[in-house]
Formats: sequence, C-alpha cells, structure tokens
Amino acid sequence: MTRTRIPPWLMVVVILIAFGGGALYVRHFVENVLKPRQLAQHREKISRDIALADEQFRRKRWMAAVQQYQFVLRAYPSDLDAARRGAIQHRAGAALRQEGLRKRDKALLDRARTALMEALTLNDDIAPSVYRETQSELGRLHATYFELSGDRAALDASLAAWRAALRVTNAAEDPAAYAEIWLQVGNALRSIYEARPESGDIAPALDAYGRALEVSTQTADPAGHARAQVERAAALLAAAPRQSTHRYSTWAADALQQALTALDGDADRPAYGRAQKLLGDAYMLLASHPPSNLPDNWHYQHKYRHESLARRAYELAEQAGVPRGAETKSPN
Repeated sequence: MTRTRIPPWLMVVVILIAFGGGALYVRHFVENVLKPRQLAQHREKISRDIALADEQFRRKRWMAAVQQYQFVLRAYPSDLDAARRGAIQHRAGAALRQEGLRKRDKALLDRARTALMEALTLNDDIAPSVYRETQSELGRLHATYFELSGDRAALDASLAAWRAALRVTNAAEDPAAYAEIWLQVGNALRSIYEARPESGDIAPALDAYGRALEVSTQTADPAGHARAQVERAAALLAAAPRQSTHRYSTWAADALQQALTALDGDADRPAYGRAQKLLGDAYMLLASHPPSNLPDNWHYQHKYRHESLARRAYELAEQAGVPRGAETKSPN
C-alpha cells in the first residue's frame, strides 16, 4: 500500500480550522452564555439591594432606608437609568421627610427637598403618575416645614406643589388620587386661612373639600368620604367665629356626624378620636351661639342640650386617646 503524504500546508490549514472553530465556540460561549448570565446576576443584585432599601422604608426605618438608597446610587451609577434613579431619589426624599418630621430637624427636611427636586430633574419625560407622587411628597414636605417654622411661604409652596400634582391627575382615571389631592389642596388653603384669618377667605378651602367629596362619596369610598368630611368640618370650625357661628357650627356638626358613621372607634382610633373632639368643639360653639330666632325661654334648654352633647363627644374622644385640649391637626 502506498502511503499518501499530507502536504505541510494542508496540515497547517487543518490546525488553523480546528483552532479557529474552538475560538469561535469560546467566543460564542462568552458572548451568548457567560456574559448574559453575569449580567442577569448583576441586575438581580441591584434589584436585591433596592428591595432591601424598600423593606427598610416599609418598616419605617427611615435613615436605614436612606443609607441603603444612597448606597445603591453610589454603587451602580452606570446601571440605573434616569427613571430608576429618580424613583430612588423620591423614596429617599420621602424617608428623609419622615425622619425630619420625627426629629423636628430642618436639616433633614432640606436634604429631603434636595432629593425630591433631583427626582424631578432626572426625569425629563416623567410619567404623570411619578410626577404626581413626587409633587405630592413636596406638598407634604413644605407642610412639614410650616409645622416646624410657621413660615407662611412654606404653605404657599405646599399649595403650589399640590396644584402641580392636580394638573396631571384625572378623576376618571384615578379617582382616589384625584380626591386625595383635592383634600390636600383644601388642607393647604385652610392652613393659609388659619395663619391670617383676619384677611383670609375660607371659601376656597371649602370648595376644594367639596371637589374631593364629589368623587369620594359615601357609597363609592366611605373611608375617603369620612376623611374629607372631617377636614371640611375643621375648616368650618376655624371660620365659624368670623362668619355665622351658629350656621357654620351646625354644618360642621352635620359633617362630623356623617364621618363618624364610617369611622371605627377601635380600628380608626386616631381619626375617630379627632372627629369626636371636633364634634365636641362644634357643640360647644352651638351651646354659646343659639339661633337668632330662638325664643328667650328656650335658650337654657338649647345651651344645656348642646353642652351635654359636647361632654359626651369629648368623653369618646378621650377614650380614643384624644384629650379635649389636644390640637387636632390634619394627618400629614
């Protein structure tokens, strides 16, 4: 048998083909298997780190949440798009506001404002829902500034933020958010009135509460309806001494009685106690301001009846943890 000799050049070609095939396989494995797997693991780690911060937020461990959010922003600067960074800044700002309110610390509130403004600027084409949530948090933040400092400008800023949120909110698409924002607009307008009652007008606040109540009806949203009625009653009582005291106090008592039908004294203790305390205030105003057409010999009966109703309301408020002399602020 004649032995065929393989030319050297052919051997070189075979070796190169084999080597090239192996290299192509390695490249394929790296590009299509290894790198996607590493990328998925990296993304999963980012998600875990964000979830850890969210869990701290959920548990109201505000500063632990802030620290974890800041770690995420530092650790993954090139892995987070603007929308995700904006969402993280929003949550960090919300946590800083809560901690600033708890500690009554303006420096923390300043940090919260910086984070929230950064959240807005990071999103050029921000989704309406995200814009609404960030503006709403700014509204709460400026209300907290006012609570700590008494600065009227903070109330104006709070009102502007809530109105900005309202511009991107539709009652048909999100009735709960629409009603909540109108409620907060009413609270801001009421606070502005309370800061300067001698030159203010309570009507815009009452109109805002009315807009909230148009959506949060007793049938569709009993809890939201009750909350709006309590805030409306607080506004009526704030204005009563400078308006028709008897009429405004009567309207306030009617609103509070409606609210109390939906409030549970056990499950909603703070809200229930606040409503009962305000109801006691309304009855005390009615006791001292009888209707103008009431016969003179009925004044004592009118006074005694409403004082008795007020005492009972104050007793129920105290049982719910709200003493008679407590300041009844709107929940923020």
